[in-house]
Amino acid sequence: MKFLCLATFLLLTASLPAVRLKNSPYYKHLSNDVYFRILNIPGELRKGEIFLHKQLVIELTDSFGHSDTVKDTFFTAGKVQLLIDKKTTPDMIGADKTENGAAITASGEVLVSFNDQETQLRYHMSAFKLAFIYACRLKKALGDTASYPAEDFSLEVREISKGDEYFGNDFLEEAYMAYRKAWKINRKNALACFSMGSIAFYENKFDEAMPFLEKSTEYLGDFPRTYYMIARTALSQGDQQKATVALKMALKFDESNPVYQDLLKTIEEGKAVLTPVTVEVTVEPAKESPQKKRKKKLFGL
Repeated sequence: MKFLCLATFLLLTASLPAVRLKNSPYYKHLSNDVYFRILNIPGELRKGEIFLHKQLVIELTDSFGHSDTVKDTFFTAGKVQLLIDKKTTPDMIGADKTENGAAITASGEVLVSFNDQETQLRYHMSAFKLAFIYACRLKKALGDTASYPAEDFSLEVREISKGDEYFGNDFLEEAYMAYRKAWKINRKNALACFSMGSIAFYENKFDEAMPFLEKSTEYLGDFPRTYYMIARTALSQGDQQKATVALKMALKFDESNPVYQDLLKTIEEGKAVLTPVTVEVTVEPAKESPQKKRKKKLFGL
């Protein structure tokens, strides 16, 4: 049995093609259950996202100490696929401390590990806390036994990819429509909900933004940026109490983030300005359109 699982994993990883990174994400399906994508992130090198049953379960970046994020994403996605092949149950997934940080484990075997120093720099949290969050995502996704039509699944991924590409080139209306098409296929797509809500906020459509942002937390409840966007939207609607609650949730998952801390302090001191966008990061001047600068300030790029 072990030999069969190992052979399956080797076949999966051996068949993975070389990746040529462009402006748009690179997607790879391992099955109708598992897929991953590689993204270029401004200010970083690469980011890998692994999905199980359409749910984002693990994220890897070069700043997590992974010297080759593309390769590590391939291998980790292959291990997630093996969880399905071996009929792994949620109770077999866990997070364990290691000498230099922590790891996500399945029946005691390491799926992927994280370094404490890197996770503190990237997410302001310990490696064990990050591994625990991802382990919870895996448990939830493994427990979802719904069947997804392959044709709809491929179309959904393609529309998300188009939305990312449009968004990266500042075509917000086209990006919104692509994300919306993906959302119509799968109403539980947290990334589509977050993206549509964020774009609506950027366009000052606060009543449209809030439902999508709140919906996103139902399907990806540990993503701090969503709670931050809810706080900004609530402030723009004049609801400081709701903004305070949302910021405290953001800090629950990213407890040392100075942007979240400063905004919460500003609200508690009664100095919050009820405007849609305020400068929260330093954006390099010149050679960028005002629209792109505002987008960077809004989305933290």
